[in-house]
Parts: sequence; C-alpha cells; structure tokens
Amino acid sequence: MVEYSHLTSLDVVYSHKDYLEQFLNETKAYVPCLTVLKVCHHDLKIVTENFTREATRRNCAKVKQLIITEPLDNVDDHSHYFPSL
Repeated sequence: MVEYSHLTSLDVVYSHKDYLEQFLNETKAYVPCLTVLKVCHHDLKIVTENFTREATRRNCAKVKQLIITEPLDNVDDHSHYFPSL
C-alpha cells in the first residue's frame, strides 16, 4: 500500500480507469487528505461497482468537492459514499 499523505486534489478525467482504481482502492492506496476529485462519472461507477464497493468507500468519504463529466444519476445513491458533499 502507498500513502499519499499530502494529496488533496486528484484529476483523473483523461486517465485510464485503472489509475482511479489505484487511488481509490484502500488496499492499494491511502489518501487521507483527498478533498477534490475530478473524474469521469462512468469510470467512477465502474471502479466503485455502482457505489457499493467497500474497498473504495473509505478513500471517497472525505471528498468535499466532486467534479464529474456527466450529471449524477441519483444524488441520494451517492450520499453514503460521499458524505462530505
């Protein structure tokens, strides 16, 4: 596991979804200060398994600003995944 203790903002819009997986999966990375996430909504849904995957939930929990390329399907479905929004 890699710790990114000073990473506060992450832009993976034009990156392969595997990079998003690397940063959000808590078994691969620890990002305690990540507060801004810019991402393609489709990739986010895949990596988080439609916002049900426990391994990616913790690294998403502290995000305060989510910048996505498409509108969210249902904001209520994401509130448990991004409680700080």
